[in-house]
Amino acid sequence: MKWLGFSPISHAEIVVDDGAANALVNKQSSLLATGITEIHGDFEHGDLVSVISNGKKIAQGLTNYSSDDLSKIKGVKSKDFGKYLKNFDYEVIIHRNNLFLFGL
Repeated sequence: MKWLGFSPISHAEIVVDDGAANALVNKQSSLLATGITEIHGDFEHGDLVSVISNGKKIAQGLTNYSSDDLSKIKGVKSKDFGKYLKNFDYEVIIHRNNLFLFGL
């Protein structure tokens, strides 16, 4: 999905810790909620958002959750989403197939 890397996006950002950044870049993993530390901007399910690590954009992709829902589950394990959300259809925030990596 190369087009994801070159599509204009809003100022929506998901900030991740070093562990999540490493998993995305080196293991080509999907983005999990446990590695998310901050959320900036308003976005909806399916919107294109930037993924930020140490102040640098390392990726952008299509999110499975809105900013409102993500603010409730950031840092939470997927198996515990039900404690915070009524509806949770996805275990990952951005699936690796919907993610374009820029690198660290």
